[in-house]
Amino acid sequence: MDNANQKQRTAILGLATCAACILASSAAAGADAAATGTAATPLAESGNTKVLWIESDRVQPAWQGEDLARVTDEQTGAACLEWHQDPALRGKATLALPGVDISSYDALRFQWKYIGGGSLLQVQLGKLNWYLNKQPYKPGQWQDAWLDLSLDDDAIGTSTNAQGQAVLTLIFANEPLNRADEQLWRRIRIADVRLVKFPVRLGCDPKAVQSRGDAASLTTAYPLLLTNTTAASQTVRLSLDPLCLREFTPSFETNRLTLPPHAARTVRLEFSIPRARAASLPSSMKMANRSA
Repeated sequence: MDNANQKQRTAILGLATCAACILASSAAAGADAAATGTAATPLAESGNTKVLWIESDRVQPAWQGEDLARVTDEQTGAACLEWHQDPALRGKATLALPGVDISSYDALRFQWKYIGGGSLLQVQLGKLNWYLNKQPYKPGQWQDAWLDLSLDDDAIGTSTNAQGQAVLTLIFANEPLNRADEQLWRRIRIADVRLVKFPVRLGCDPKAVQSRGDAASLTTAYPLLLTNTTAASQTVRLSLDPLCLREFTPSFETNRLTLPPHAARTVRLEFSIPRARAASLPSSMKMANRSA
């Protein structure tokens, strides 16, 4: 593989694996319990996508920890969990999840934001562990987090508590960045925590990725494996986040298909770039596209 082709393959590897989005159409999900009032235990939601709400405006359990409060966010007007220390050092919140089988879900999703300066949010679910301090510096802005339950940062969490129940742990910390606008205090807010089971799963075997080139262009092809995990047919639409596309032209073999129950199909996704443009890309483009 020549240098230009290697640049192109390296730069778009993250794009193809991270930016591809699946939208499975179905009837809108409906709550198993009434939308009014609040619950103190996880609330299951039926519909095409299986969701278990753990913390939201409708589910407000009793977290164990210090410096915690449930507040109304000024931007959203919705309730959220807040950790606040002044001066800020470190804190922890834990929540037991009796009867919850983590293995029956694919992802943990929530929104979070930090205020006051550089901060770390560490999330543990069972033995799984993630560090949320790798994002761009965006104090005061809500960020959407998707944590893949099949791929964590390092498995150092506590699998269960003394009663054998799964445990969700949030670890908050002041992580100063020596910026002029940083304060001694920190606020970290968490909202809409839920476990999600995908009706359709998207995968790609990196060993099956192929690259080719001619005098004019370079192309890398990714075989995307779509698997229907349900007992019902699923209509799937494939798309890419346009904000993540830089320099390369994508092309799906097809971007809309119907998967029979428990069926799987491979759809080819290609990224192309003019050879001259690929050769001129600076090294920084590799990292920029990988992080997209």
